[in-house]
Parts: sequence; C-alpha cells; structure tokens
Amino acid sequence: MEKLWIFIILSTALLKGADTLRSKKSVITSLRAKWPHTSFIAETSEFIAQEGDVLFWRYLDAIAEKINVDEWSTYSDAKQHDLAIRLAAGLLEEPRVNLLKFSLSLRAHSPAVQLFQEVTT
Repeated sequence: MEKLWIFIILSTALLKGADTLRSKKSVITSLRAKWPHTSFIAETSEFIAQEGDVLFWRYLDAIAEKINVDEWSTYSDAKQHDLAIRLAAGLLEEPRVNLLKFSLSLRAHSPAVQLFQEVTT
C-alpha cells in the first residue's frame, strides 16, 4: 500500500513538472513583406473597425484630439506603437487590447492598410 502512495505522488509530481516545462515555450514569428512599413495607427484603426463602426469613429476622434500631426513623424516606432495602443485601450476591454497587441506584433492588418493606400494612389 505504501508503494502505491509513493507511485501516485511521484506520478503526480512528474505530470505537474511536464506541464510546467510545456508552458514555458514561446512563439517566434517573422513576416517579410514586399511593401513598406505601415502605420500602427492605421493598423489599429483596421482592428477597431472590425470591432464596430461606432468604436472606429470614437478612435478617430481620440486620434484627432490627442495626436499632434506635426510631431507624429518625429515619434519613434515604439512611441507610435504605445500611443496607438493607449488610445485604443480607452475604447476596448482588456482582452481585446491584448488581442490588439498580438495583432500589431504580427502586423496582421498591414496588408489591408497597404491595399487601401495603393487603391487611393
């Protein structure tokens, strides 16, 4: 009986350790595109447009109120990224903000933004 308990305890510990090792894996992605870098604000706008028209227009209002167009081009990519997320965070729930961050890291909306830019030129 004692050996059975030892077996159960060791099995549980091994399974728990295997789960811990499995959960520490990370994902690395890479995207190479033939088009130039697209704006984080434009990509965030595309993400929010999928959430709904009302949120999209609220996001554009927030951009108009809080971003100085003359200074925008002087911001680093990191600052533009953070600002785009900060403005969106005021409109989206936390799980959606996390999804937005993931979407921006994958540049998931970059093709749509580039398509719209090419259509307008």
